[in-house]
Amino acid sequence: MSGASGKVPAAIHVTPEALAGGPLALVPNGDIIRVCAQTGTLEVKADLSGRSPATAPVAAMGVGRELFAMFRAGADSAEKGGSAMLALADIGGTHARFTIATLGDDGSIALGEPATLKTSEHASFETAWEHFAEISGRTLPRALALAVAGPVG
Repeated sequence: MSGASGKVPAAIHVTPEALAGGPLALVPNGDIIRVCAQTGTLEVKADLSGRSPATAPVAAMGVGRELFAMFRAGADSAEKGGSAMLALADIGGTHARFTIATLGDDGSIALGEPATLKTSEHASFETAWEHFAEISGRTLPRALALAVAGPVG
């Protein structure tokens, strides 16, 4: 989110998103959208009937875009797990530990209670991840960025 959030009227989260078939897919650059801070509504000033949804943009690399590929790949309604989420995993020889990190209003990061699973009970990372989703009761991201640590020295 930009530094302007909270200082000027802004539509930060609109659902359903364009990629999920939401009405924003019918709004091209140049259309006028009225944002009402008092009622919390958005109103498109154009007739959307008869318009076709925009196609998803072609994936582009460079200029830092690859850093946000995870967010684009997970674009969907927040209710379906499309929001950005930081999940942490510690995979060892006998146990795998998973948790979800949450971002506080002050920018602090808090780790949730870790779930510890026996690696011998899961055939793959994917099955352990799915088990974590079940026991956490959350819809987890469909795409991950993994960091692997090894011995130093």
